[in-house]
Amino acid sequence: KLNGTSPIDYIISKRIELSRSALKRTDDNILDIAKKYGFNNTANYNRAFKLKTGMTPSEFRKRSRSEDITDW
Repeated sequence: KLNGTSPIDYIISKRIELSRSALKRTDDNILDIAKKYGFNNTANYNRAFKLKTGMTPSEFRKRSRSEDITDW
């Protein structure tokens, strides 16, 4: 609470942050990436990812490969 976010929101943000690297650097499917970073299924992962980044993991992967997205 000291940084203005709940512990679970902080954890989800960190999981999303780490998963972005896997989306950019690997061809692993989205379900495997979701599970690797603590999400039970793609629906939960997609929802959390979109809330934090404004796009789905698939959109992020596509954009990151066509542009150099480094500030996400």
